[in-house]
Amino acid sequence: MPEPQPLLAVTMPTRNRPELLERALRSIIGALEPVATQVEVAVSDGSDDDASGAIVHRLMTGWPGGLRYVRNRPPLPLVENMNRAVEISNGQWVMQLDDDDYLLPGGTRRGSTAVRGTDRRRRWRTSAGAAVPPRAVSGAKRSPAPATAQLLLRARAYGRGTPYRH
Repeated sequence: MPEPQPLLAVTMPTRNRPELLERALRSIIGALEPVATQVEVAVSDGSDDDASGAIVHRLMTGWPGGLRYVRNRPPLPLVENMNRAVEISNGQWVMQLDDDDYLLPGGTRRGSTAVRGTDRRRRWRTSAGAAVPPRAVSGAKRSPAPATAQLLLRARAYGRGTPYRH
């Protein structure tokens, strides 16, 4: 029987910043713990040593939604590392979190609820290609905040086979 597809994949590229990576991962644990079974974490690591990988495994082994980790040899440039994190993920939706970013406690629970209730025919698009349902994130009669909209990407729309280029 195939594994159920997680609702959300938090994808994280990293390279040689284990202290920042640890802070970012701890923020995922704190912010997403209430919905952890629905959230996969995917880390693409281009670090020169094992420090980042050790942190990922120490903090995230046993994460209820699943962990996907890859150490890239040779290291990938930033955009390719971002793409690799998406490629190894399985979530229906993707939220990229860079290793120097962090989530606020409880802040993503509403986003997860919004994604679950999305009518796939009604999505709001940003110029960055993010797709979120109108009004679903904030519950207000206006579009979601741009920062939220830029984080949630419909995995199929992002195209795991179609790399992002800047």
